[in-house]
Amino acid sequence: RQSWPRGQEVLLGQLRLHFDMPSSENQMEAYKDLTYLSQVVHAHCLMLSSSHFRLQRGSTAGTMGLMYWSLNNQWQGQSDAAIDYTGRWKLLLHATSRFYAPILLTLHAASDTPSSNISLTAGIINDTPATGSATVSLTLRSWATGMALRSWNSTGDLPAYSSHNFSKANASHYLSGHTPSSVFLTATVTFAVDMNTGLAAETLLQSGENARRVSEAVAAAESAQAHHFFTKMKVADLVDPQIKLVVGRDSTHGLTVTVSCVAPAPYVFIDPGQLKGHFNDNGFLLLPHEPKQLTFDPQGEIVTPEKLQAHVTVRSPYGTTHKR
Repeated sequence: RQSWPRGQEVLLGQLRLHFDMPSSENQMEAYKDLTYLSQVVHAHCLMLSSSHFRLQRGSTAGTMGLMYWSLNNQWQGQSDAAIDYTGRWKLLLHATSRFYAPILLTLHAASDTPSSNISLTAGIINDTPATGSATVSLTLRSWATGMALRSWNSTGDLPAYSSHNFSKANASHYLSGHTPSSVFLTATVTFAVDMNTGLAAETLLQSGENARRVSEAVAAAESAQAHHFFTKMKVADLVDPQIKLVVGRDSTHGLTVTVSCVAPAPYVFIDPGQLKGHFNDNGFLLLPHEPKQLTFDPQGEIVTPEKLQAHVTVRSPYGTTHKR
């Protein structure tokens, strides 16, 4: 659904700026790929803007994020909603669950002037009542193999309910002589709660509840990840990730899909097709030797592993221009 006269022109222009356009000769498949890429751009833009405003919590601006329009669709059609008219999650809603996580790790690029060099800043937002120290680990990786080429660590205090920039350096420092199109950065964080300071005073509860909140804060930090791509996707030296799916069922998680690859794959979308349910994560960066197990919520629909296997497909930037 396009309500602005020049909307389609602007949307396609933004896609062409960052991605090679879909190459499938099958018009329906090319349309699905185009829709997927539009969702990638949509989710990425709102992730950048919301992360920026969450990082301003500790500044004079005092902002803590943003709200977007709209959450869901009421009728059939492509739109900027995060949930489609059937209740299925788009990539934006998956991204929202990440950029509004209790602890958010960000890598943001900026330059002081249009002509100055770009700098990269690693920032953390802590919206938990736990205080401690955090260590941010940055890793330079190859697009060809995913292999770690160099790494850097930065440690600092992380108070409860705060935002903090942990490190800042010129992008060329992290490139370490590699061409921008051949590498990318990933970031992880570990959070050590100060057991003397513990939780913010106003949240002190019974010891068991305090322990639970500390445990939740540490778990939130462990799941916080970020990445930075030095170039647009259409310029990056992507290779065939050879993404594989293994569908199964277990007594703990129900329907599962294990996703693996042999080369890095950004913005991986596990498309459930016509099924009404959604996965617990989507639109993620997939790395070799780090398979990701997803769970599928069928939203009340009867779905067997065989039915899920028949409907599910994989979409990625490489796959949209290299149809087999």
